Amino acid sequence: MEVVRSKSVGSSREPKEGRIRRRVGLGALLLGAAASGLGACGGAAAAGKTDSEVPSRAQDVSDERTQPVGSGDASTPSEQVADAGASAGGQPSAEPAKPAEPAKPAARPVDPQAMALATEADELRQRGDAQGAERRARDALARDARASLAYNVLGELRVAAGDDRAAAGFFQRGLASAAGDAGALAALCAIEYRANNPKGALSYSTAQMRTAPTVAVRLIHARNLVEAGRPKEAWDVARSVLKQDERNADAYAVLATAAQAQRQKLLAEEVVNRGLAIDATHPLLLRVRAELLLMQGDMSGAVKALKTAAETHPGDTASQLAYGTVLLESGNYALAKEVLTRGASQVPSAFELRLALAEAYRAGREWEAALKEYDWLKRQRPDSPKVHYNVALLYLTALDGAPGMDVTQALQASRKAFFRYRDLTGPAAAKETDLAAYLRDIDTQLEREQRRLERARRNEGASE
Repeated sequence: MEVVRSKSVGSSREPKEGRIRRRVGLGALLLGAAASGLGACGGAAAAGKTDSEVPSRAQDVSDERTQPVGSGDASTPSEQVADAGASAGGQPSAEPAKPAEPAKPAARPVDPQAMALATEADELRQRGDAQGAERRARDALARDARASLAYNVLGELRVAAGDDRAAAGFFQRGLASAAGDAGALAALCAIEYRANNPKGALSYSTAQMRTAPTVAVRLIHARNLVEAGRPKEAWDVARSVLKQDERNADAYAVLATAAQAQRQKLLAEEVVNRGLAIDATHPLLLRVRAELLLMQGDMSGAVKALKTAAETHPGDTASQLAYGTVLLESGNYALAKEVLTRGASQVPSAFELRLALAEAYRAGREWEAALKEYDWLKRQRPDSPKVHYNVALLYLTALDGAPGMDVTQALQASRKAFFRYRDLTGPAAAKETDLAAYLRDIDTQLEREQRRLERARRNEGASE
């Protein structure tokens, strides 16, 4: 996927080759992989459709050409997309029919009053009444502890408060009370991504694939497979969904990410066009389109696509991050800060989003606000090289503008942060010419500042 270096923010001292690496679009959106990229993953209150709820469009279409992307299939991109959207044909099974399992006793339905209270709790949460939502969710669970939506509401309230650990506990209970709950599964996956643990996200969806492989669960699992570096498997899962529902835009979004992950640019473009023809404001499809446009050097087109995604889905933090990041790249720092601040208020624990917000503050020369964000980031991930790198750039740019520091102290703090970055990066740092250039620049400025201070002391003594 395309890697885009961010613009130099606030100082001519930053050489072009020394810019911070930041992925824009899909590459920046590990937290969006399951958090909000797909319609089925919009929020913990979202309920996934079961397979029986998806209309089947059976046709006698041969499936011989629909191989996973990059498997050596010689068909054209349009043929692969057509095959991906083809519905299941009436082909006989090669395996003998298995005897029917004994019917299990039907589970007692969740108390309707409990469900009504949980729904009211979710509406209160969406209106910003956290206390009222908490009370109603608790009331719902008091009536029936299986009201999964109530657990999801409590989990979303903890996410908004920045307490992912407590949130995960509620989402786990919600998933335990309603296997296949797409909202709870998506929220748990998002928490794992924010913790930089994609394997944890994949383990959650893998478990649900065994117990409740609904359409929504399969799509979340497919997104996790893409992020785990298994795009061919993700392609197959999404294609199986399209065989049941050929107008499922979420499935096209997964196909687009799988194609993009394997550098199948033409195929990704066709899939995106097919998906957007179904849902013109689908946030993940728009983010893939923006990524493709950036690869072509079309910054204005990428900004337009991400603006649509962010404005039509204000609660989609992945789109807020992508839009804010590309605004940073384009030099619109004020609007970037506004967009990223809005996203951070929704999910305070989103590391990549807070990192981009810190860069927006740094770009606007708001040193104190930027350092506050970097302090939070360092507490979350003390060994993150890019945080220490950005902190080093801040001090090098701010100098005597750094809070509570003179020029010498700021230069020393910058050098210390660069050394920490070098230690964390290891041998790869030795190959970075920009790092060596920064360190030489710091030494030169320290010597210059020392001479300036000595002259000032001599002049002061002479005047006395």
